[in-house]
Amino acid sequence: MEQLQQKLEQCRQAILEAGKRLLVTDEISAEEKTDYTNLVTKYDKATQQFLIDAFSQIMEDATFLCEEEDVADTSGKNVFIIDPIDGTANFTKYYGHSAISVALAREGRLLWGAVYNPFTEDFFEARAGEGAYHNGKCIHVSKDGLKQSLVAFGTSPYYRELRDESFRIALDVMDHALDIRRSGSAALDLCYVACGRCGVFFELQLSAWDFAAGMLIVQEAGGVLTDIHGNTPDFTAKSGIVAGNKAAHQEFIKLYGK
Repeated sequence: MEQLQQKLEQCRQAILEAGKRLLVTDEISAEEKTDYTNLVTKYDKATQQFLIDAFSQIMEDATFLCEEEDVADTSGKNVFIIDPIDGTANFTKYYGHSAISVALAREGRLLWGAVYNPFTEDFFEARAGEGAYHNGKCIHVSKDGLKQSLVAFGTSPYYRELRDESFRIALDVMDHALDIRRSGSAALDLCYVACGRCGVFFELQLSAWDFAAGMLIVQEAGGVLTDIHGNTPDFTAKSGIVAGNKAAHQEFIKLYGK
């Protein structure tokens, strides 16, 4: 147990170092992956490779499921699920709201999750069975119902067929919630649910690297994360996501669950 804690601390330090490298940037140019909304930069690729190299040295039998470069191997004992920059569009515009997201799964179970915004130095972290933390301080979801909650959402920009439905729900939820927010980083939105800033977050399609770390952080903070039907999603696959405190999540699912 102590050895695992030491290894996780080394992983944490690697994420912090990767974050420092994102702060020292020259002019950011982006390439289109599928279209003009789906971007990648040299910093996405470099950060991912830095973390793969670091985690491979720290954790034996490590394999990786990552956003960039078609890295998708979940066969190892220790599987790292990595989004090197969640919120790349924000990053390209120096918006200051992007994060490194890393989850560690072992034998089909999420063991550890970390989300770090180097621009604000917000570090969210959770270990299975040991709670969730923001910069070392224990965090919990809010107890507010939907009417007293901010609702964060994503628009699934890579899946244009989901845009109308995403905005339809967002427009409707304004009649049931305090207000809505669209930040451009699902990983950070999930952490904002975990620390009580938002009561609910939803997005109709996310990849594993977008939500795996945030999933554990929300759960360890006392929250709930399901798909739009109220079922537990596979954290290694694409899924729609609804996360929240228990009261607000239940209200949301009653309104919009299929």
